[in-house]
Amino acid sequence: MPEDPSFDSFRGLSAEPELYSTTPPPERIWSVSQVNSAIRKLIEDSVDALWVRGEVGNWRRYPSGHCYFSVKDDRSELRCVMFARDASALPTDPDDGMEVRLFGNLTLYEKRGAYQMSVRRLESEGAEGLWRIAFEKLRSQLEAEGLLDPSRKRPL
Repeated sequence: MPEDPSFDSFRGLSAEPELYSTTPPPERIWSVSQVNSAIRKLIEDSVDALWVRGEVGNWRRYPSGHCYFSVKDDRSELRCVMFARDASALPTDPDDGMEVRLFGNLTLYEKRGAYQMSVRRLESEGAEGLWRIAFEKLRSQLEAEGLLDPSRKRPL
């Protein structure tokens, strides 16, 4: 069993009939963890940081501050994670359905064998930026509480 599978370990693999044999050579038997580790390395080493545009869906911020969501277009969906250190810079959470631009890296969450984008920056794609949306949400909340009522104004 390979101790440290790497991208080079995959180069020898092809769609040759020997791969479909019922008795594979022992040196080609990998653990699931080794496969996922090699795939993660392959993704991270071969795809540079990139910008992605899409529609936010299933936004969820956890008590840890980490945010999990997906972005999609008319044909595909990409799962994303934004860790607390980066998510703390957001003025507000985006709403589901909002068009955004994301900057980050693709990676593989080895435990599930699922690839995802680790987002470092998120920007609103529309005319309304996240700061404007945060302002409008706060204004609506203050109006609902009656704190912006003209009768509450005090002379300076």
